[in-house]
Amino acid sequence: MFNKSFGLEQIISKKARLKLQGRPVFRQQLADAGGVYNTKEVADLLNISSDAVRKRAAQGRFLIVRLGEQTCYPVWQFDDGNIVEHFTDVMIMLDTTSSVGVVQFFLSYDEDLEQTPIEALKSGDPDKLAIVEILAKQFNQQVAR
Repeated sequence: MFNKSFGLEQIISKKARLKLQGRPVFRQQLADAGGVYNTKEVADLLNISSDAVRKRAAQGRFLIVRLGEQTCYPVWQFDDGNIVEHFTDVMIMLDTTSSVGVVQFFLSYDEDLEQTPIEALKSGDPDKLAIVEILAKQFNQQVAR
């Protein structure tokens, strides 16, 4: 006789194992891309209060990632003491609440750009910005390429 709860337990534990296995990979990806700032470091960088940082993060103006109990801000979203130009707009276009998905989008090499989307934004090239916007609108969509 088939035990449905046994199958469900197997799926749950497989999901939990995969999630645990992915955490070190995600942390390493963030580290390889320059690391993360804490709230105080972002406040100092932008010359605003920690409360202002938290408020802007809650408004979706920064990418935040949770590493354990800490709220962190990937350093690559900042450039010359500011948020990278067009970063917030592109992040909104992604239409996801997954910080892991956002990190994957911005740090994954794209053949059309010949670089990552975050590198393209930092370049200031309007043609590359247009491609990044198209890619963002296609994010999590099944499209032929």
